[in-house]
This record gives sequence, structure tokens and C-alpha cells, in this order.
Amino acid sequence: MRWIHLLVLGAIQGLTEFLPISSDGHLALAQLLLGISEDNLAITVALHSGTLFAVIVYFRRDLWRLASALPAMISGGAIGDRRLLAAIVAGSVPTAIIGLLLKGPTETLSKSLWAIGGFLILSGAWNWVVVRKTRAAGATRSLDEVSLRDALAIGVVQGLAVMPGLSRSGSTIGMGNLLGLSREAAARYSFLLSLPAVGGALLLEAKDISHFPKEQIGPVILGSVVSFAVGLAALAILFRVLRAGRFEYFAFYCWALATAVFFAAVMPPPSP
Repeated sequence: MRWIHLLVLGAIQGLTEFLPISSDGHLALAQLLLGISEDNLAITVALHSGTLFAVIVYFRRDLWRLASALPAMISGGAIGDRRLLAAIVAGSVPTAIIGLLLKGPTETLSKSLWAIGGFLILSGAWNWVVVRKTRAAGATRSLDEVSLRDALAIGVVQGLAVMPGLSRSGSTIGMGNLLGLSREAAARYSFLLSLPAVGGALLLEAKDISHFPKEQIGPVILGSVVSFAVGLAALAILFRVLRAGRFEYFAFYCWALATAVFFAAVMPPPSP
């Protein structure tokens, strides 16, 4: 794969992993548009590793707090920390089960423009509904108030969001809002919950990498660094938008992109 391809894919992964517009859908579209046909697990792992480290860096204080709370799981301690840690573990269970069950269909649907466009429509509709419902309800619960019921519900939608075009961040933040969590609490829990899900998926994929050409080391490192840097910027943008209460903007974007995808699907392929 060419350097420019990894640069583009890294920027797309970093920008769309955290904004509620579906990174998998954008990556699938980019690969179709760029004519990238090879299924390179090393590149997938590198791009997602970049955004995984972006989450670790951005939420380092929350992660340190949770790490410090581990002994308290046995000896007692801050109830909020133990509750949040338990919620992350509980939410990861349905995500893992659903993700494994949908692995085959996801790989097939990621090659279909119609499927990607359809799921983008659903992502936009979800963003719009969440804004309308929660703006009136006034969700205010904090990160320390995430219950096991919340965790399981958010874990389910995170598992379903493996479909190309369904936004993981949009699905999980939206579900948290609907369950009464504040925008910021829902977002923070969403990204903390993503760490075991994304990390586990990367480990499963990494073990299947049987051959890695030396000439791709440079481009792959570039893609990972770009996805990390752009991912940090995207996280900052997302929290600013959340605080401003303008989540519906992402709904308009998803619908516009879906329209373009459907148009591309009906266009005849270019003549050789």
C-alpha cells in the first residue's frame, strides 16, 4: 500500500473513530474509492492502535484513578470508582459476544455501498433522536452513577456498532444520554468502555498476522502516528460539541454522506 494511502486512512481513522459518524464506514468507503482491495490486518491493527493510544492519553487521569481503585475491589474503598470499574467489565461482556457473532456479516457488508449508506442513515437518525429526547429530559447523572443496567445496554449497542456505517461513539454516547447520563459522563464512559473492546479485537487480529513485508513498515507507522494525532484533536472537538449541545450536526453529516454513497452505488462503473 502506498504512503499516501496510509496517510489518508490514518487521518480518516483518527477523525471518525471518536466523532459519531462511523470510522468503519468511512474506512470502507475510502478503501473502495482508493481502489484498495487487499485485506491487510497489519494496517488495520496499526490504524486502530493509534486511536486506542489517543484514548489512553486523553483519559489518562480516569485510567489512573481506575487503576488505583483495583485494590479497593477487594478491600473496599471509593464506591464510585468500584462501581465504574464494574460497569466497564459488565459492559464489555455483551460487546464481546455480539462482536464475535457479527464478525462474518460485518466483513461482507463492508464491501457493499448500499449497506454502508443504510447504516449511515440509521446513525444519523439515532443522533437526531437522542438530541431531541435528551434535550427535553435534561440528563444529569455523573460518571460515578453508571449502573450495571446502563453498562449492559451500552455494551449491547457498542457490539452492534461493528456494522459499517453504525457509529460506535454515537451509539454508546446516545444510549448513555437516553439512560439519564449527562453528555460528558456518557462520552467518558463510552470511550473508557471502548478500551477493552478495541484492545481485545486488536489482539485477536494481531495473532492472525502471518506475514508483514518490510517495505510496509514505514507507511504503517505513519498511518498509526497520524491516526493518534488526529484522534487526540477529534476527542477535543467532540467534547466541545457535546458541551455546546450540537450533536444533531453529525446527523446532517451522516445523511449527506449516505446520499452521496447511494448516488455512487447507482452510478455505472468507469469504463476501463
